[in-house]
This record gives sequence, C-alpha cells and structure tokens, in this order.
Amino acid sequence: MNSERIKARFGSYHVLVLHQDAASRLASLCSRHDDTDICRTLAVTRFASPTPATLAEADALIRKGDSIGSTLELAGQHLSREIIAEARV
Repeated sequence: MNSERIKARFGSYHVLVLHQDAASRLASLCSRHDDTDICRTLAVTRFASPTPATLAEADALIRKGDSIGSTLELAGQHLSREIIAEARV
C-alpha cells in the first residue's frame, strides 16, 4: 500500500485533501519534515456512484479525509490503482 511505503521510507504519512466534491477527490499523500508537508503522491480519485451499500461506512470515512487504501483494507476490500506519471526532482 502506498501509505505504508511512504511512512516506511520517510518516517511519516498523512493525507492532505486539496479538493473534493461528490464525484472526485484530489489529495496529496505527504510526509512531514521540519514542519513542512512534502507531497510524495498526488492522488486523483473518482468515487463510485451510487456507493455500494457494503462500502457505505468506508466511503463516509474516506470522504472525511481518511486514507483510501487503509480504509478499504480495513473494510476487507482490495484496491487497485493506475500510475499515470512518476517523477523525481
């Protein structure tokens, strides 16, 4: 899971939701260093509509800003993702 890789490599992890509406979410998956957030992954999520009843609780947590991967894993779900760009500065 991406959140676990960020935490293992950089020592911290949190989600900073940059924009969210009913259909999508743009979030920075960050580590924190010297009181500064550093974006490690910029994640674009498209929410399922309608939300499957079995995922209603997980969906509510995700829309409140929780980590998608961790939340779905706790709900017993498998997450797949598509990397569309990767860069190092």
